[in-house]
Amino acid sequence: VCAILMRFPLTHLLLTLSAALAFVLAVLSPAFAQGTNGVLEGTVLDQQGLALPGVAVTATNTATGFARTATTDASGSYRLAGMPVGIYEVKAALSGFAAQARKANVNVESTTVVPFKMSVAGQTENVEVTAEAPLIDSKDSGVGEVISAVQIENLPLNGRQFGNLAALVPGVSLGYHTDPTKSTQFAPQVAGGGGRNINYLIDGGDNNDDTVGGLVQNFPLDSIGEFKFETQRFRADTGRANGGTIKVVTKSGTNDFKGSVFEYFRNKLFNSTTTTEINNNVAKGEYSRHQFGGSLGGPIVKDRTHFFLSAERVKQTTQQSVNTRGLFPGKDGVFDLPFTENMAVAKINHQVNPNNYLSVRYGYNDNSQVYGAGTLTPPEGWGTSKNKFHSANVNLNSALSGGRLNEFVYQFSYFRNHISENSTLATETFPNGVSIGQSTNTPQTTEQHKHQFRDDFSWTMGRHDLRVGASFIYEPTLDITFSTGQQYQYAHL
Repeated sequence: VCAILMRFPLTHLLLTLSAALAFVLAVLSPAFAQGTNGVLEGTVLDQQGLALPGVAVTATNTATGFARTATTDASGSYRLAGMPVGIYEVKAALSGFAAQARKANVNVESTTVVPFKMSVAGQTENVEVTAEAPLIDSKDSGVGEVISAVQIENLPLNGRQFGNLAALVPGVSLGYHTDPTKSTQFAPQVAGGGGRNINYLIDGGDNNDDTVGGLVQNFPLDSIGEFKFETQRFRADTGRANGGTIKVVTKSGTNDFKGSVFEYFRNKLFNSTTTTEINNNVAKGEYSRHQFGGSLGGPIVKDRTHFFLSAERVKQTTQQSVNTRGLFPGKDGVFDLPFTENMAVAKINHQVNPNNYLSVRYGYNDNSQVYGAGTLTPPEGWGTSKNKFHSANVNLNSALSGGRLNEFVYQFSYFRNHISENSTLATETFPNGVSIGQSTNTPQTTEQHKHQFRDDFSWTMGRHDLRVGASFIYEPTLDITFSTGQQYQYAHL
């Protein structure tokens, strides 16, 4: 595995080497999916328990019509890699034997085993039991767990941040992200870690904040299909983190039009008086939170091209009481802390032919919140933190002959955070902790522009898998700009 982080202009030498590497890998073999798909495999036997070679095994996604076929080898084994997550009808057919059909559930980055025992012609078996991925995947050395669509849709989730469900995985807890630009974001913490050292992969693309760590762009909960959280012993193709790896697959449309609409709300009637309000002898502050949105997916061309759309908005107002301890009574009071966030996803999936599956996804996210609010600092010493995110992801999944698979991912992501100041007055701090004037940490700007090219290959030969791949990340922009210290600052004795 080759993981390269570039923060300087590319040279002709690097371009030449990259092109040569891509060409050599493309000729050698093809791809193991990087957290976007799953695997179907099994063995086909006759009634005496002997292997049946030459059996055509076809798996068809019952919701989208996506289908792939493999043929059993001399040992009666078959393997279908690079299968998009979902429920499949798996059929086995061989001349002289009765065809069989089973249902199987394919999960992200998991192997589902679907065996067959075929009888002579004249008998037909159609098994409706759905095969699940085993509790222990004997072909995966990593330690982790899949969070399924059923759990995402049905478990109570305060704030609707999909990463919070990682707490279902043993050894994982939740805490707030400690960077002030992400004060509303929870972070999964593995074995007591800080939560900034998690590697996020969304549809196979890098979704990490390379400045302060953790998740960069958030996504509507209704757009999350499922994800797998690995906590230790990562494979070479999914490392780049010492705290855990989250591999997320966003939803796709199906042959049926399906949608959702939701609204969650809270207000101060459900809240108690806080300790801060009691200590400052003020009334219960305002609290209003509305979180609403919806999703819609369906066919553009049945069994071939599908779309999916999802959007979500958060609008929240809380309050902060300020007490300058008698120094500036005119600056005391209770002040609003507005927070807004918008998220949207648009995705198209297209089965070019039985061997090539194309997915294109665009994601948008922005939010705005108060920065630096505190009991001893009036609003003039606060700021406004605004984040904006864009990402575009292209994923081409190609099944080649001879048990080979290739998956190529290109992703562009854009992130900009700007923290503006509420005042340009001189900063004054006092021994009792009170501070007035401009925040000394504003204004500041963080930007991250990232291009990622990733290609993964796998070659299945009997019971063995050969895997090789490369991930190339180029960041022409990755910087923080501080414009602080330009106002007078006084520390009173």
